[in-house]
Amino acid sequence: MKIIGIDLGGTKISAGVVENNKIIKTITEPTDNKNAKTVIKQIKDIIKKLKTNDVEAIGLGVPAIVDTSKGIVYEMTNIAGWKKISLADELKKDFKLPIYINNDANCFVLGEKYFGKAKKFKDIVGITVGTGLGAGVIINNKIYNGQNCGAGEICMIPYLDKNLEYYCSGNFFKLNSKMTGDKLYQLAINNDKKAKQIFNNFGEHMGSALAIVALAYDPEIIVIGGSVAEAFPLYKEMMLKSLKKKIYTLTFANLKIAISTNKNSAILGAASLCLDAKNR
Repeated sequence: MKIIGIDLGGTKISAGVVENNKIIKTITEPTDNKNAKTVIKQIKDIIKKLKTNDVEAIGLGVPAIVDTSKGIVYEMTNIAGWKKISLADELKKDFKLPIYINNDANCFVLGEKYFGKAKKFKDIVGITVGTGLGAGVIINNKIYNGQNCGAGEICMIPYLDKNLEYYCSGNFFKLNSKMTGDKLYQLAINNDKKAKQIFNNFGEHMGSALAIVALAYDPEIIVIGGSVAEAFPLYKEMMLKSLKKKIYTLTFANLKIAISTNKNSAILGAASLCLDAKNR
């Protein structure tokens, strides 16, 4: 089965052709995010570059709330004028193929289920930690969207004086050091004490986020992905200490935590929407 998987972001679009569990061709472009029309045209142009006669379906991951049954995307992040657009219908005008669309964090967890660290599990939460914070939930081998595709929007959960995203995303490092996470990471691995302490503090908050996830969904495994996941060794110890204090002893003992190693998890995750639909 040959599938086109597309990850639509506010700053870039990554797309690829997936066949036999491998990506055989990719395209990455800066998002032409002047308005919704320019973005839709760009998506169509990318599909045209990738599509061959044997492509069977198209999957898209988007940073937005989605009516997955109708393919309607609401309030797209960082794209002007995108309030409510039937993206599936727009694409079907040009491509007579099944179109599957879901939130990008839901795509991430499906990608881990089909291609990554969660293959052997049926109750899974995938957490994306980058500029923002998101989560996708699989219960008994099925993606759980919730009524409004918001089941994994842990970013908005109140925490301390703000919310979880404020303390558990890349913005945490800018707020506490006036540096990017990448720069702070370089300082920390070179044994800068202040940088290492900031990562420790981040680990404390991440432990709280994982505790909320563990208590709400009780998954077998939590898979962490996104740019901040690369710095996992710097905050792992404090995160686990924080987590252990906040959940049941049995829950902590049975819970597995893994870091995603999928280099193209966003593309694979979008393609996984098609595989998930086929396997239901």
